[in-house]
Amino acid sequence: MIHANKNIRQALILILTYLNVYHAFTAVTPTSTPSTILQASAEAMSSASKMFQNLSPNPIRSTPHTGSIPISVPKSSSIMNEIKSVSPLATAVMTGRKVERDMDDLKWTMIEDNRSRKRRLVDTIEKIDNFNGISTPLIRFRKTIESSAPYKPHFLTHFASFLMDLEQRSKWDDTVKNVEEIYPLDLVSGNALFSSPEHGILTRLGIGHCTTKPAAGGLVSPREQLTLCGMNSYDENGGIIWGFECPDFMDDLLPPDLKRNTRARSHYFSTAVRPSSSCTGFDVEYIIQLEIGGRIPAWSTTPVVIQTIKQLFKHAAVYYGPDGGVWEGNGVEERMEELRVKVLEDKEDLLVTM
Repeated sequence: MIHANKNIRQALILILTYLNVYHAFTAVTPTSTPSTILQASAEAMSSASKMFQNLSPNPIRSTPHTGSIPISVPKSSSIMNEIKSVSPLATAVMTGRKVERDMDDLKWTMIEDNRSRKRRLVDTIEKIDNFNGISTPLIRFRKTIESSAPYKPHFLTHFASFLMDLEQRSKWDDTVKNVEEIYPLDLVSGNALFSSPEHGILTRLGIGHCTTKPAAGGLVSPREQLTLCGMNSYDENGGIIWGFECPDFMDDLLPPDLKRNTRARSHYFSTAVRPSSSCTGFDVEYIIQLEIGGRIPAWSTTPVVIQTIKQLFKHAAVYYGPDGGVWEGNGVEERMEELRVKVLEDKEDLLVTM
């Protein structure tokens, strides 16, 4: 089945309620609480990104350990429709349709087509200049990652760790200094927001903060980002990881004890993952529109972004191989299945079993 039935969905959301407890004790504790309730005023919206110009009427609170702060989030339809507009693989994951490479109506320019090569880091790289009126190009990477076993839902979680976990991120991104989820958001409220059957199960939602090291021998100063990120799972049918830079009216969420750096901005980010029809691996579509910030022209940063993401795929190819770390997730997947069974049948207290 492409979408979980009602009972399974309710069971998974119940599990996520208790997982919020876990995230509450593993998230970074803010040194101070933002002084304002983070709902956008009309004045602040004038400088907000496109994504945050269509907000949900009800903010979602962070976990109790991070202050239960109400945080404005875009409507789920705005997020998922934007992803569908540029990612054919994400559209296929959401709808269960066959993947068509040209399911979007956009005019992409091919940068690299490596499909005829036996050894390649990525299959194709495409771009759109001036997407949404922003000079930094939107770049789309496609790759089929081979694995010695069929796709499992925890593959998605592990791919997300390449981006959100500092240890994994450092293995392919030399510039990263720190990356952390500073405000995990309530997943029950999040799933109420992402209630459409096309949205799968929201398994992670939060505000992330990332800082980079100086680059190019110190010519490029450190950067920082504040991003709303989420992960939607479709069980055996794949999933979507996404993120959008928070607008200026959310700057109260920036860690107050850190020196402010030049702001880089991910105007768009998504990664769609789906089991491949041609092998036991899975297809990945990674799309990003990253503005480095400062006075660095966009044309000079595009090759750097491309080479960096290639390193991500190089790391992923090893990780999902027979000797890679992804197999450590088998126990986690089995444990999640045990929890699903207990919720659906035994109705036992999950806190006892975790």
